[in-house]
Amino acid sequence: MKENKVNVVQSARRRKRALIMVVLVVACVVSIRSYLVGTLVGDNKRIRGMRQRAERLATRKIQLSSTVRTDHTNNPNNNLPVLSQHHTNEKRNKAESIDLILSAKLHLIDIMIPAGALSSKHKDNYQKVRGVFCPLNWAAHKKDPSSAPMFKDLLSQSGPECDPANRIVMDLASIVERAKEYDAKNYGKVHVIQPTGFAFHESRVGSTLVANSMAAVDPERNRVYSESGPPVQALRACDEDGTDSPDVCDYEKSAMLLRDVVYMMGRTNDATEDRLFFKMQSVSVKHLQTSFLKAFPTTPWIFVYRDPVQTMMSHWKGKGRTSHRGAVCMRSYKSPKHLLTSIVHTHLPSKPVSSLSEEEFCAAHLASLCQAAIQAHEATGTGRMVNYADLPNVLIDSIFPNYFGVPVGTEQRQRIETVCGVYSKGRGDKAGVWKDDSALKEQNASPLVKAACDTLLQPSYEALQKLSSSPII
Repeated sequence: MKENKVNVVQSARRRKRALIMVVLVVACVVSIRSYLVGTLVGDNKRIRGMRQRAERLATRKIQLSSTVRTDHTNNPNNNLPVLSQHHTNEKRNKAESIDLILSAKLHLIDIMIPAGALSSKHKDNYQKVRGVFCPLNWAAHKKDPSSAPMFKDLLSQSGPECDPANRIVMDLASIVERAKEYDAKNYGKVHVIQPTGFAFHESRVGSTLVANSMAAVDPERNRVYSESGPPVQALRACDEDGTDSPDVCDYEKSAMLLRDVVYMMGRTNDATEDRLFFKMQSVSVKHLQTSFLKAFPTTPWIFVYRDPVQTMMSHWKGKGRTSHRGAVCMRSYKSPKHLLTSIVHTHLPSKPVSSLSEEEFCAAHLASLCQAAIQAHEATGTGRMVNYADLPNVLIDSIFPNYFGVPVGTEQRQRIETVCGVYSKGRGDKAGVWKDDSALKEQNASPLVKAACDTLLQPSYEALQKLSSSPII
C-alpha cells in the first residue's frame, strides 16, 4: 500500500514537471515569435523610412540628364521654360540648363550645403555647395502679394516647372562664376539688382505685412523674396553662437556664400526690375553680426518688433492648450543658444534654463531675437527698428522714402494701404479684410504669460523703443 502511495506521488510530480516544461517551452516559443515579429516590423519600418528618405532625396538631387525644352504651346505661365523627363543627350541637356540659368529664365530657389563646405581649409571659396533652379512666376506675386505671402507660395504658383522632379541642380560656385562672366558681356539682356533692403523680425509681428508692402509700393520695379530658403541657409551654415572653429565653418565663407546667393537671386531679364528686397526668417537675425553684415555692411536693414504680450500671444495659439511645445518660439527648447541663456541668467539668475516654464522660455527666445538686433545696431550703427504699432505709416512716411530710397507718392501710398487692409497671409479661403486683434491678445493673456513677458521680454522691448525713435542713419 505504501509503495502505491509513493508511486502515485512520484507520478504526480512527473506530470507537474512535464506541465511546467510545456509551459516554459510555450513561453519560449511565444517570446521568440514576438521577437522575430518585432524585428521584422522594425526592419520593415526602417526599410520604409529608408525608401521614403531616398525618394525625398531623389526629388532634391535632380539628375542633370533630364531634358530641358522650351515648348510654350501649353505653358500657362507666360513663356516659362517647360522641363521634361526624357533622358537623351546629357551634354546637350546640361548646356541647355546652363543657358536657361545664364539667361535668367531659371531662378535660384534652394541650396544644398554638405558638411565641411565652408571650412577655412578651402583656400579661396566654399566647396561642393549646390544650387537648385526653376522658373518662378513673379507675375502672380506682383499682382497680389497677399495671395503668395511666402516664398513657398510663390513656388506652388509657378506651375509644374517648379515641381521637385523638374528642377535643375548645379554646382553653385561654378554657375556663379559663369553668370558673372555672362553678365559682364551681356548687359542689357540680363542685369543684376543689388539688394535694396532686408527685413528681419521678432516673428509673428507683422513682417509679412512689411514684405507685401515692399511688393505693393512699386510692383513693376520691385522683386521681393519673403522667407526664401537660400539666404537663411547660407547664414545658418555656421553656428549662430560663433563657437564653430574656422576649420569647421568659416564665417567669411558664409558671408561669401550669402553674397553669391543674393547675386543669383537678383539676376533678372526684366528691364523694369531694379529693386531687390528680402524678408528673412526670424532666426536669421541671430546671424546679423557673424555673417550678414560681413556680406552687406552698408545695405539697409530693419527689425520689426511688437508689444511683448501681443507677440507672445501670437505664438501661443490654441486657447486652453496644456502644452505649447509646438510653438515657433519653443523650437530651441532642447538646445538653447548662448544669447538666450545669458538673458535668463541676467533676469532670473537663480533659475537654470532647464527649469524654465514654457512661458518663460518663449519670452526668453523672443528676447534673444530682439537682443541680436540691438547688439548688431549698437556695434555697427546700421539698421532701423520698426514697431508693429507704427505700420504701415512708418513705411510710407519714413522707411521707404528716407531709408530704402523708394519714393512714395499718392499712388504708392494707396497701394500700400490697400495691401495692408487685407489679411497679409490671404491664401485661398483665408483672404479677407484684416482686423486688429491686439486688444483681444491682451485680454486672453494668462498671468503666467504676462509675468514672463514683464521679466524677460519687456527690457528688450523698451530698448527697441528707444532705438526706433532715433533718426534714420
